[in-house]
Amino acid sequence: MIHRILSYLYELPIVIYIVFALAAISVWLLLSIIIKNEKTWKRINAIVLILTCVVIFFIVIIFRNTEKSNYSFIPFHKFELAKTYTDLYSEMALNVLLFIPIGLTLPFVITDKSNHPVVISIVIALLFAIFLESLQYVLMRGYAEIDDVIFNILGAFLGTLSFDIFIIFKGKHIYKKISD
Repeated sequence: MIHRILSYLYELPIVIYIVFALAAISVWLLLSIIIKNEKTWKRINAIVLILTCVVIFFIVIIFRNTEKSNYSFIPFHKFELAKTYTDLYSEMALNVLLFIPIGLTLPFVITDKSNHPVVISIVIALLFAIFLESLQYVLMRGYAEIDDVIFNILGAFLGTLSFDIFIIFKGKHIYKKISD
């Protein structure tokens, strides 16, 4: 069943991913304004972050039924392959989409630990993406590709933009309020 759902997702037009991502970010920003208690907001972000990481792990590692292992360290090689295999565009979009929630939630979770939550969030997302690709290769769950890491980081970066927007709406004093 999971494989059928994932296959369906790969067949969707890219515009669907873009609309979904924009809608999710908008809802998240709206919730950040509605929820007044910063500690509650931080807990919600922590829960969503953990659930997101678990779902990504299951999609990338557990639900794969391949027993092949290979790697590609050629950046943006998928664009060349996508000229022939157009479903790779959807795969690239899904790699971006999967990491948007990490970028949306992680800065809120670590604001009291750092003066640079966006930068640290992107570094953590990078390490998580590299971990997943390495594990995918070692466990023979597919192809470990630098492109996947690049698109994952792009997704995390897009998610962190919402944190910047949040800071603009709520004011820079939010760093101190969240840590209290």
